Amino acid sequence: VMMAYDPETGLDALLACGAINALFPEIEALVGFGDGEWRHKDVWKHTKQVVRQAVPRLEVRWAALLHDIGKVRTRSISPEGEVHFFGHAEVGARMFDKLDRRLGLFTKEEALKTQVRFLILHHLRASQYEPSWTDSAVRRFAREMGPCLLDLLDLSRADITTKRPEKKK
Repeated sequence: VMMAYDPETGLDALLACGAINALFPEIEALVGFGDGEWRHKDVWKHTKQVVRQAVPRLEVRWAALLHDIGKVRTRSISPEGEVHFFGHAEVGARMFDKLDRRLGLFTKEEALKTQVRFLILHHLRASQYEPSWTDSAVRRFAREMGPCLLDLLDLSRADITTKRPEKKK
């Protein structure tokens, strides 16, 4: 499913047959998690779109599937009605650790596990780029992301799901 041409269909099938609930309650919690008022989008639909848009590399696809699992635990709504998910990347990385201990999915692939966790933890970093960054700030970002830089940029690109052209740019 993760490497399929159309992973969204496979994810929907896994949801329909109960496999996602049985194996990944962290992912199942995303289903229908939204407010219906567009203050924030349905996280399951967003996640499926990110997986579909992600380049077909295993580490990027797994990170795409799991990058927002921390949102359920971190959602807050300000008095002005703004929705926030402060710290969701960090919470998501810890949830990934628990998921991996429970299922042992990545036991035999330590490098894959390390990379997926890194991508979940840092998935917001590339989108924080501002044109005002200096050359040294860009080099520092690239150095901090290390060998995961390309995967992180690919994940960040896949995570753009807005239909508003000005925001997408």
